[in-house]
Amino acid sequence: MSSAALVLGLDVGATRVRAAAARGFEILVTRSATWPAGLTPEAEADFVADTALRALHEAAPGAYACAAGVALAALTDDDGRVVAWPNRPNWAGLPLRARLEARLGLTVRVEDDANAAALGEWRLGNGRGYTSGLVMTVGTGVGAGLVLDGQLWRGRHGWAGELGHVIVQPGGPECACGRRGCVQALASGRGLDRLAREHGLGGGEDLAAAAERGETWAHEALVECGRWLGLGAANAVTLLDLEVVIVGGALGRLGAPFWPALEASLHANLPQPEARGVALLRALLGAGAGLVGALGLALELAARAVPQEVAS
Repeated sequence: MSSAALVLGLDVGATRVRAAAARGFEILVTRSATWPAGLTPEAEADFVADTALRALHEAAPGAYACAAGVALAALTDDDGRVVAWPNRPNWAGLPLRARLEARLGLTVRVEDDANAAALGEWRLGNGRGYTSGLVMTVGTGVGAGLVLDGQLWRGRHGWAGELGHVIVQPGGPECACGRRGCVQALASGRGLDRLAREHGLGGGEDLAAAAERGETWAHEALVECGRWLGLGAANAVTLLDLEVVIVGGALGRLGAPFWPALEASLHANLPQPEARGVALLRALLGAGAGLVGALGLALELAARAVPQEVAS
């Protein structure tokens, strides 16, 4: 890769698009833009490209751009075509990668946002020094990425790590995926929000505050959330013999009683827990993990790409 070459990372979320132009992992410029209303899926994809181009030109007009990585909270196929995105159902079938490549003039890789966050945490966060692990992003839902032997494990369709939709309580609460008893239905911000509203509160943050005040129901809700999440993580560790579990997202920042319950459940549901020595860590990069991971994807592509002039 030329010393003048840049790579681009994009974090495409439900409410906004973030772009970073970087040399290696040295971010030169970041741009953040809220989705405009009333656009078609194709026009929204062009909006993503425009946000990226502004970052690239602001970083170094006339410099070379090698590749772009995209973290997207959606299922995509091998061609970068959107299979499903709950936040934007009309994106189903959108050839996102092809449209971005045509607009940017760059090689593009589109990745699930949880996978991208896992890669980011492995490159610059608390995954450094480990060989294999699970990185969970626990917020409104439960996402996860797997790193095996130092490499992001995507699976056949790129959908590996769907821990949130592993069933741990058959017949349990209904999940957004249509099944019952998934980890996400039992241990996510969405579930805590629902329980908070049942008690006349606004959402999960109010529930956490109620637990701090000593309200028993709220305390138990956080304990149960930690227990179910720990069980899901333990199943992944048992199956794959992982070294570390890293937890990010809004719930990953919670303290007691959530975190002790998560830790106790993880180790209680492992065979030979003492011999395994599995580490449980909080994510280091926070909300920036997806963008760092997207840059990591771009750098992997850039190692094989022929530099091109930045598109205008």
